[in-house]
Amino acid sequence: MNEQAFAIVLAAAFTVGCAMIQITKRHAQAVTAFLLLIVLCLGPFVGLVALAQKAEPSVQAEQPAASHRPR
Repeated sequence: MNEQAFAIVLAAAFTVGCAMIQITKRHAQAVTAFLLLIVLCLGPFVGLVALAQKAEPSVQAEQPAASHRPR
């Protein structure tokens, strides 16, 4: 898809989205509030999980090298 076609599709999607918000104003407000609530609740949780995984020290037991001595 060339750049001009992509711009036309993007503009059409934006226009249809704006029209749908105007048509279903109350429903759109309810959905927006619900999605915002989900983002505000899950955002910090995901951030904390990411920090916990990043800060977790890798526990690798160092095993002494096996020494093979000829008898």
